Amino acid sequence: MVPEQDRGAAPERSRGAEFPRKAAHIAFFTWAFLLPFIPPLAALAAACALIPVNALLLPRLLPSLFPAHRSENGRLEAIHYPAALAACILAAPSGDRWYLLPAAAWFALAVVDGCLGLAHARFRS
Repeated sequence: MVPEQDRGAAPERSRGAEFPRKAAHIAFFTWAFLLPFIPPLAALAAACALIPVNALLLPRLLPSLFPAHRSENGRLEAIHYPAALAACILAAPSGDRWYLLPAAAWFALAVVDGCLGLAHARFRS
């Protein structure tokens, strides 16, 4: 019989385990400042190119961002992140300020999610 705490429970993570991953989320937002200087099609191409890079290359180059207990969820998150950015770029209205919607969504994905994750890791009991 499997003990109650082991059945279906996620492995315990140390408080510092999430910091590198969330810091990478927050740091990735700095690329959003390039949006006003590139055409929407180039931004869309870059976001779409990041999907296979994040799925295949990033886990091999930075395995510390994809710990063993997060292997499936971490990869899905790495794929959904640029896919969500690509969707926001596609949904953005055309015009001189097309970049405002994708930049706002990128801010929410990167900075808000990253800071909330760090705060949760810091203050959880």
